[in-house]
Amino acid sequence: MDLLGAAVLNNALWCDVVVRANRGLTQFDRRLWRALQAAPRFYPDAITLCARDSAARVEALRALGEGRGGMMWSAKDSFADLDLSSLGMHVLFEAQWICRPSRVGVAQPRDDRLMWRAVEDETALAQWRRGFAQADAAPDVFDAALIGQPGIRFVGAWHGRDCLAGAVFNRHAGVCGVSNVFTPDEACRARIVELACRFAEDAPLAGYETDPAPWRALGFETLGPLRIWRGGR
Repeated sequence: MDLLGAAVLNNALWCDVVVRANRGLTQFDRRLWRALQAAPRFYPDAITLCARDSAARVEALRALGEGRGGMMWSAKDSFADLDLSSLGMHVLFEAQWICRPSRVGVAQPRDDRLMWRAVEDETALAQWRRGFAQADAAPDVFDAALIGQPGIRFVGAWHGRDCLAGAVFNRHAGVCGVSNVFTPDEACRARIVELACRFAEDAPLAGYETDPAPWRALGFETLGPLRIWRGGR
């Protein structure tokens, strides 16, 4: 599997873990990952896993959308190679897959005001979720069942009881996914990358961003585009 394919599968596996932690049912086949009920907020209902058989992928997505009964749903077009407008969908946003080797560290300034640590209990997870949500009253999609799962780690930077920066790492499909990043400044972003490199166990880091420029400054390269489509009402 090439690096782009690994990044796509890694992301699908992370979405799968989140949906199942929220007591949802999921399904994989060679073309798609799909949530069989409505996915939690901020998570797609389907992710394309290959850049082949375009017509078959569109038809599979059509069937999924029809099963939603007109309710809002979304699909991650992982290779930005589908036109889903015929399904009544529109592009919500576009992004770029990014990656970097983990064997090369990141030089970053130390901020002694912040305490960086892994999330290991429900109290810390609640503080992390508040930092992630910021002013948005986001639902608690990050269930405590995610803490301590093999290959998954939540990290954050605390000032007292306030979690000011954080991310999730997931080590699957031969790469270490970096997602759900929130950070007040570039120094914290660099620290997140440094911690991801340690957790990765030599696997490449991967993820996607709507603005890859700050990540390029930390050694990331782009692998290719993706699109998020939304349909329903």
